[in-house]
Amino acid sequence: MKFTKLLATAAAVTMMAAVALPVSANTINPTNAKAATADTGKESWEAIYGWDDYVDASTIPDGDLTVTVNFEWSDKGMALGYTAFKPMIAYGSEGVYKQQLDQGKTYITGVPYKEVDTHEDEKDADGNALNSTTGWLDADGKEVKYQIQDDGFLQVLYTEEDTVTSVTFTLTSDFISDLKNMDTILAEEPLKDTDGNEVPHDWDGFNIQAGNNGITITSVEYSADVKLHSEVAGDDTSSSQPGGDTSSSTASKDSSSTTTSTAGTTKTGTNNAGGTTAAAGGSDATDTQAATGATAGLVFAGIALAGAAVVVTKRK
Repeated sequence: MKFTKLLATAAAVTMMAAVALPVSANTINPTNAKAATADTGKESWEAIYGWDDYVDASTIPDGDLTVTVNFEWSDKGMALGYTAFKPMIAYGSEGVYKQQLDQGKTYITGVPYKEVDTHEDEKDADGNALNSTTGWLDADGKEVKYQIQDDGFLQVLYTEEDTVTSVTFTLTSDFISDLKNMDTILAEEPLKDTDGNEVPHDWDGFNIQAGNNGITITSVEYSADVKLHSEVAGDDTSSSQPGGDTSSSTASKDSSSTTTSTAGTTKTGTNNAGGTTAAAGGSDATDTQAATGATAGLVFAGIALAGAAVVVTKRK
């Protein structure tokens, strides 16, 4: 009898272990160590899969793709009242929502669009929000805890109660379709080799950039069994290395804030997306990587990658 119970217990433990150990096939955690250490309280502005890798669009099935980003707050983010990350197109590091506005299509859903689905809360004589701790409300007057900006950064607003540590959004079928040819859509002119012949683009994919005030993205869940380009290409991404983006901004939770950014993205080489640097006072923004390659001179202009700061007004 005792031996039977022992076997049953052992079987139960074995079953629990078998369930707990495997990592979900649709989860691709950050691979960039710099992005994983953003909880130091400073902005890292790193791409979670690095600037030389991304979720390869060729591995994403047609149709909508649901993405859940799980993260931890830094002390700085909690103190200032917000953090941010940017769902982005690998080519040019373009924000998905920014391209939604530029292309006139619906690319990302499931999250409120700032100043479209949301509005600033009323303030009292001292400038404190009347109806929320975040300073933002939706159309129904409910407190907004995250919203996506025109530059593509998704801002998460901090509250002590029911703190948001996970955001889910959907990349639409139209976006997935365009993503598979997005570098061609965004390029100002076809890339050419030294003999003047057009060459294929090879930087179609999805990535996420960390943003304001430090954020540690712990895992990213996808509704399909997608793969990184490094897996598809056998870890050889040297011919398509983009430049890194370093951006920073500062904000006070009880006063107005300013953000200054400068962006000039240069695309050089056969399949290279250039680096962008953006900076604001009081933050470090120095880790810009340069793109290299055989074909030079294609300028991919007008991409501002700085994460715009918000005014976070807390009720006293």
